[in-house]
Amino acid sequence: MTAGAHDDLPFALTLYDGALGARWAWAGVTTWGWARGVLAARHASGGPVPAALPDGRKAQDTAKVRCPCWSAVSWRPDVDRPEDDRGRRKADGVAHVFALTLDYDDGVGPVEALDRWTGHERLVYTSWSHRPDRPKCRIVLPLAEPVPGPVWSGVYRAILADEGGAADAKTLDPSRIWFGHAVGHGGPHYARWRGGRLLSLLDLALEVDAKAQVRAAAEAEDRARRMAAAAAARAAAERHADRGEDAAGRLRRKLFAVDPDLRVRVGVHAGGRIVTGPDGGQTVRKALCPACGRPGVWFGVTKGRARCDHVNTCGYGAGEGVRVIEYADAVGFLGV
Repeated sequence: MTAGAHDDLPFALTLYDGALGARWAWAGVTTWGWARGVLAARHASGGPVPAALPDGRKAQDTAKVRCPCWSAVSWRPDVDRPEDDRGRRKADGVAHVFALTLDYDDGVGPVEALDRWTGHERLVYTSWSHRPDRPKCRIVLPLAEPVPGPVWSGVYRAILADEGGAADAKTLDPSRIWFGHAVGHGGPHYARWRGGRLLSLLDLALEVDAKAQVRAAAEAEDRARRMAAAAAARAAAERHADRGEDAAGRLRRKLFAVDPDLRVRVGVHAGGRIVTGPDGGQTVRKALCPACGRPGVWFGVTKGRARCDHVNTCGYGAGEGVRVIEYADAVGFLGV
């Protein structure tokens, strides 16, 4: 591949042997020129490729998921993690993102993708199931300054909004991995590189970070208000403990409505874990389901009803979901 003006740009690259493993095969900081050559190199699929399904649907095969994958990120030192958890792909482990990568799966072909980012340094290659009549591709734009991992989701969301929504919107996670340039269904498969100026997202990242701080302050204020309301409800419960079951039940329902810590305790009691989303909101995930016995229940810490991931088979949470107070009783949570 022809040498470019930015080939010496420091560029972090992480390589995976396939899409199923959570641990990387290699990770380090190299140069954009070297990484560009790796990403542009076409490789064979990870096994026999079955015939495509009718109507252009994707074949569910192992050939694709065994193909080499990559991400353009550097990682935080993981010395604070357990030994068996080190080297594992996690969003909170991303230190910096070194490239904007966009997936075009809805009719945007490689040539149009290149034109959308005219003037910028960019590499495009066809996706696994690219066909001339159903074009699919992936474009990679190295960044002038790497973007910190904690603000990447907000930056990516803003890029998608400005870009017009043609790219896949489900790739906000900074630890997201991308399939390499592989021979799959359809074709012809090819990669193209165009030189240009480096894309800078630093100002956008600073703007996103400033908004996140404002949002965090508002959430902290809201949390303090909820905690005060919960404390007042607890005090009222203690003062009126002898007024009968109806009064106690009303106060208990109020506690479940205003006390986020109580909802967290319910989730932990049921074996769930607390997940913080890109917007700072917390959710209980993978808690025990009273209906099917699997760890599939989730609900919001500050609001929302309980629902099982397997609702289509077990029915738990169908419709509007189950009130968290009712879920707490179902899993034997007695503390208030």
